[in-house]
Amino acid sequence: MKGFKIRIEILWREIHTPKMDWSSGDLPGAWRSFKQHCKFMFGGPLKGKEEDEQCNYLMIWVGEKGRDIYNTGHSRTMSQRNSAHIMTNLKPM
Repeated sequence: MKGFKIRIEILWREIHTPKMDWSSGDLPGAWRSFKQHCKFMFGGPLKGKEEDEQCNYLMIWVGEKGRDIYNTGHSRTMSQRNSAHIMTNLKPM
């Protein structure tokens, strides 16, 4: 079992997590790329994660600026949000 755990840790180090590039000169393009990468993560290595876990991953990946954008004008509590809501309301266009 220990060997399996080590292989999983190595695999996770090789997987690049999504990161939104808020400094990009092409925000719409950066957003599309970020969104696609998130879909691959949730359809692949993070498949089967509960909705609140997916939300937590998204809020980590969008970074501080993304969380600021999301929190401006959104008073939803953590239990009321879902990943689709986050992705819709973070759209930088």
